[in-house]
Amino acid sequence: MTMSYPVDKPEVLKKVKVGDTIMATVYKGDITLHNVMVMPASKSDKKK
Repeated sequence: MTMSYPVDKPEVLKKVKVGDTIMATVYKGDITLHNVMVMPASKSDKKK
């Protein structure tokens, strides 16, 4: 499933690729993703 959300710092989107896992902070009543980080691939992800 793919969904679109606004981000607090659009420049982070330059680092995200299809299939990446991200972590972000979401505040109640706010659909914006804050403090978005691209997570390192785990060993099991690299095998796929």
